[in-house]
Amino acid sequence: MDSEKRDEILRLRRDELRDRYALVLGGGKFGTIAARFLIGCGSKVIIVDIKDDCEAHALVNSEIDPLDRDAELEPGDVLFFCGDALEFFERFIEIRIPFIVVTAITRHFAGVFAEKILSEGHEVRYDLTRVRDRFDEVSEEIDYGVFERDGIATASYMPFGMVCPEDCYPGKVCTVTGKRRGRPMYEILADVMKDLDLAIVLASYQLGRGVGGVLGEDLVRMREQLRGFDEGVCGVATACLCHGVLNTFRVEKKEGVL
Repeated sequence: MDSEKRDEILRLRRDELRDRYALVLGGGKFGTIAARFLIGCGSKVIIVDIKDDCEAHALVNSEIDPLDRDAELEPGDVLFFCGDALEFFERFIEIRIPFIVVTAITRHFAGVFAEKILSEGHEVRYDLTRVRDRFDEVSEEIDYGVFERDGIATASYMPFGMVCPEDCYPGKVCTVTGKRRGRPMYEILADVMKDLDLAIVLASYQLGRGVGGVLGEDLVRMREQLRGFDEGVCGVATACLCHGVLNTFRVEKKEGVL
């Protein structure tokens, strides 16, 4: 696949989002931006936040229970659930698979979800040893940080300390640094994790300027892959064209668990 087509597949058209379920996990500044965009696309939007007075709550226009299996939503409906994002997501996907999930929380949602899945019947601890040195071996000029204690690494074409403009729309040249971007970040992180026993990279799709999300079916597929993982080191990453984050875990069966 050539680079232009790779760029295109990480963008979702507005018409693709119409009449689709969209979860916005986190109702702060970025969750509000995402929710506004999705409302404008005619999505069926559900906002989740631990605070019922979050910024995005002002957009709610329906009191339907988002966990009601029989609820009939219309394009443009906006529901709210006050509670933990991960707990809600796990309950919601047992009812229906959302088309897009915007994760506007402070932690790497896919990593948090992965750790929860892997912890069922296993001892799980953070382990970045197999990816730490791989970052220096990739050819692209990226900035990265490896945080051993939290089991997380971040990478970006944007130098740390600089901020992408809110109206940024990724192209082949960074709008801030003026430098040409190399391989998509999702390819770089797949390369960084190539020596792991299991590596999963979720693409973060561009919805609009400054707004992105992960396909719900990709998160559900990740769940099934991790449920079948018994022992070894696995990694989970989320990446767009320019930025990415990954978690890696060493997994061992608990004693007495078959």
